[in-house]
Amino acid sequence: MKIDNWRETLPGGELVGSGLADLALGLCTVPACLVSIARTRLASAGLLPSSSSGAIPEPELQLYRLLRKRGGDAYSRYNALLRELVSFEQALDRRAGRQARDASSITVAEILGSTPHLSPLLRKVNELGFDSPDALLRLAVKRGCSHYAPSDYEPSAVNDPGYERLSDAELAIALVSGAQEYDPQRVRCAAQLLGGRSITPETVARLAVMERCEPVIAWIAQAALKYDEPEHHARWTELLDRMHVRRPIASGRLPHPSRFTLQTGITGPKQLGAPRAVWLRPALRSIDER
Repeated sequence: MKIDNWRETLPGGELVGSGLADLALGLCTVPACLVSIARTRLASAGLLPSSSSGAIPEPELQLYRLLRKRGGDAYSRYNALLRELVSFEQALDRRAGRQARDASSITVAEILGSTPHLSPLLRKVNELGFDSPDALLRLAVKRGCSHYAPSDYEPSAVNDPGYERLSDAELAIALVSGAQEYDPQRVRCAAQLLGGRSITPETVARLAVMERCEPVIAWIAQAALKYDEPEHHARWTELLDRMHVRRPIASGRLPHPSRFTLQTGITGPKQLGAPRAVWLRPALRSIDER
């Protein structure tokens, strides 16, 4: 879908526009790194060709290195740029939503080259009062995925039905169900939920088959085997073994594996160690909250 006048009217538009130009020229600049970080979302909005091969590998690390070379407070500048990028992405989503209000949304199944189904899980969450993908995302934020909190998020406005009525595994799969509207941020949030300690591969696999999103779960598990700590690899391997994925997902369809992580070493201006990718998982909760 074409988004009109985005460079002039969206916050951070000029920065993203510069990044697109730099990337097209094969330059590794600060704006180009930001565009590479948001590559999947920009491609889905039609601002970047999905077949583009010029994306910068590990753009978060490259961005921080460039800022370090410039001197000054690289940490503060890094976080300010990411906030500007998030503001652009959110404004872009709102603009796209308005323009697509009368059009059919692209589902996860369609992203995977399949056909949406009638989802029993989405029917369940709808009966619990979560009648939109945004409502599910806000519930995930309340359950510890604060990394994906919308700018207007208010915890008191989210009514958690409890884990007995809706488990974290069900919530994660509801975010990426084949019948769900596709959004890369929701895929990333589901990946964080699946890293939780209460998640079992058997349950996730059963739900993934029911909701026809096995390729998405396999993609997340493969990324976790690359970025998560070795102590968690057995669980991810078991989950991957339970998936029945017959064909690989085309490049650029789902978020880059690095988007499921947090770059440590970029935690403060006095941190001099090399940045390291750490798998995002929900904040720990007390036993009474689970």
